[in-house]
Amino acid sequence: MVVSTRRAGIGGTSKEGAPARQLDKRRRSKSTKERVISKPVDFSDVRVSAEINVPPLFSIGLTTYDRVDLLRQSVSTILDQTFAEFELIIGNDNPARTLTVDDIGTRDSRVRIINHTRNLGQVGSWRSLLEHATGRYFTWIADDDLYAPDFLEACHASLEAHEFPSCVYTSFDIFSGQDALLLAPSFSGRSSVGSGLDLLRRYLQDEVRLLGNMGVFARDFLVEHTPWEEMKCQGIALFREYLFVLLAAKLERVAYIPNALIFYRDHAGSWGSSNAEIGEYYSAGKWLVKQSASMLEGAGDPEVHEQLVMLVFNMVLKQIVSKRKNASFPIDEMRYSTGFTA
Repeated sequence: MVVSTRRAGIGGTSKEGAPARQLDKRRRSKSTKERVISKPVDFSDVRVSAEINVPPLFSIGLTTYDRVDLLRQSVSTILDQTFAEFELIIGNDNPARTLTVDDIGTRDSRVRIINHTRNLGQVGSWRSLLEHATGRYFTWIADDDLYAPDFLEACHASLEAHEFPSCVYTSFDIFSGQDALLLAPSFSGRSSVGSGLDLLRRYLQDEVRLLGNMGVFARDFLVEHTPWEEMKCQGIALFREYLFVLLAAKLERVAYIPNALIFYRDHAGSWGSSNAEIGEYYSAGKWLVKQSASMLEGAGDPEVHEQLVMLVFNMVLKQIVSKRKNASFPIDEMRYSTGFTA
């Protein structure tokens, strides 16, 4: 299937600050197989799952906290999907405000709203949404991010082309501001499949771009393998989404779509932009490196394990150093490097 390849005019900088790269211009490992989906897919007979009382193929868990204007934009891009077999579960983590269908501007039967009676935090919200899902595949999105209209269509086509692996990731673009975007279909029909370890290596070496918890996973895999207890670390929630890339590394087969089908919003109210406390980045980064060493234990031979953990360390250190301009105190790179390896 070849879908229009027009792309929205969004900048090509990754969430980590790395320049955008087209996957098909890179040399692929022998373990990665690419496929061009040439057979047209007919969605004319797809019915909304709620109407036929069967679980949908996809469940989307949307986390929100008191950003209704941005939430409406995010919901709009989900309901505009060209693939209709999904459910959208919105988790409102602000117990002081009850979120209603009138707030989000839709009465679509595929949408459910869960108003938390207490603040669950990032990890608690993720877990709650997964527990309420019924679809075969599951993913998360935040209330300030957007989907290209063919995001789910591309995921379905790629999963089908590669015999339904347990995970598929797409590339993403980043944009700034509060305004809504006019997004066009962006899926080129190309996708590849390889081992989760190979995808992790390519990601850590900036060969592919992805957002950790915004991969589309088999729901049963997430229910069984997500390390919820390990995520309950002290301090801020930095870097927890990276654990899902490490989780995908356990899989023998993971699909990847090189087109940017997710749009990550960088704005003054976003957590990453508003926080410049280097000490917190350091603590969270050290935690991530230790979790990487644990989660990747037994992944490949000891040399591969060591290389991957060092790549995680390098990624974290680059992010800490990138915060220099907004740091609340000077950064001693040698001190942080020594602390990470202690």
